[in-house]
Amino acid sequence: MFPTDLVDLPNPDPRAPTNSPVTPLAGGIANLNAVVEALQAKVGVNGSTVPASIDKRLADVESESAASAADIGAHQISPIAHVLGPYDTSAELQTAYPAASHAGARAMVNGQIYSSNGETWARETTEHVQQGVIVSNFISNVSTTTRQITLNSSQPRMVLTYVNNGGDAGILKVVLDGLGTADVAAKMARPDGHIRLNPGESRSLSFNPLTSPSSLYVQSTSALTTGSNEFQYTETGNLTLPALAAEKSPKLKFWFDCAQASPDTTLKDSSAGAHHITFEAGLSAAVAWAVPGWLSLPAVASGPKTYPTIPQATWDDAFALANGDSFLVFLRVDITPPASGNTSVCSSGYSNTGGNTGFKLRISNLGQVVGVIFGASSTVTSVNPVADISVGEHSVALFYNGQDQTVSIYVDGAADSLGNSASAAGDFTSTRGLLLGGEYLSSGTLHRGEPAVYRDIQIYCWAASAPAADAVAQIVARLHAISGPLLVSELP
Repeated sequence: MFPTDLVDLPNPDPRAPTNSPVTPLAGGIANLNAVVEALQAKVGVNGSTVPASIDKRLADVESESAASAADIGAHQISPIAHVLGPYDTSAELQTAYPAASHAGARAMVNGQIYSSNGETWARETTEHVQQGVIVSNFISNVSTTTRQITLNSSQPRMVLTYVNNGGDAGILKVVLDGLGTADVAAKMARPDGHIRLNPGESRSLSFNPLTSPSSLYVQSTSALTTGSNEFQYTETGNLTLPALAAEKSPKLKFWFDCAQASPDTTLKDSSAGAHHITFEAGLSAAVAWAVPGWLSLPAVASGPKTYPTIPQATWDDAFALANGDSFLVFLRVDITPPASGNTSVCSSGYSNTGGNTGFKLRISNLGQVVGVIFGASSTVTSVNPVADISVGEHSVALFYNGQDQTVSIYVDGAADSLGNSASAAGDFTSTRGLLLGGEYLSSGTLHRGEPAVYRDIQIYCWAASAPAADAVAQIVARLHAISGPLLVSELP
């Protein structure tokens, strides 16, 4: 019987009597009544509350659908329900979504997750995955003897760079993986069995993570008798990183991330020292923050003090030359090389006399990044260009090793000049503070420089010590690849 089964309701023969024993009319009517009654129960009356009735079940579906549509609509228009952005700076995010009216919202700013507590936007402390440098190491003084390098597994990208510091070892040959000593030797001898790198040359490689190499083999075509050479290999992939709200490295002495906007007339230091810099009279907030999220510095031919300066006493607290301290200056800057001569992006002195000793990190008209030490004894220049810079954003870094008195230059995360001796310069203690952008003239009373915009300025110091060359290479590669300072877990 319906609704469990379908009921057969045969039509009676119109010629048959109503009391026909084959198709009695009374029986047909009774069956029809039973089916109609069962159908009424199944459908239900209007507004039925019987759970099994179709009317009740349709009403429940309509109610749930309306609630779901309302939830979806609220989700679509609510900034709290989404990760907003991406934005280049927190200032840009604050303009679009003021933190005070978006408590609980989350946003992507320069590759990092920010959240609003109802007052400010701040970086989250949870881990996130971001592409970056897995390892960036140097192999020193490669010779005709084959060197094997064990790699991290399953990394999809790699860059090979041959840094030649006056060495005479000729071309480098690189073999990816090998089936034993004989196989590697055969590939080194076969023109199509290896990768060849000329001095200063870089080669980018991509792999299927399932078939990426586990080892590299490298050798030079000639014996190394003078100078030095370095082979750098950089692997990149996905890193799980703590957020930058975590504790920063104690060696970070200054960090100006430039995520500010007008009317600020102070360059804020986000390191633990909070050494904020008040603008010189020659730099207005409108000029400094003309590009959101960047510190814009104007051209000065030879004029009044304009560029932000870390006071000498503050710099002396962070770095003491006589103590054997070391320092690393890392800049993320967009600067056009000058038409002629040089321009500085960071400096603390400009001559060997009159208390004007110090250093400069300069960009030449050829795009070369140059480190210059103005000591009491002489001037020492560190330049051996591997990667010249052009128009656009670049990272540049200068590392001074106070233990062996050498200077190294890095461009876009890779070594440009390694370990050039600065010992002949003698004492280069500055007496005028550290200038961020441009350089000093006229005993420090004037500034000079080309227009430039800075996204990030970081300075690290090591007291009476220095990290190894490969450690510095990894630090610079990490700073170039991933925005933000090193954490205490990365650099205790």
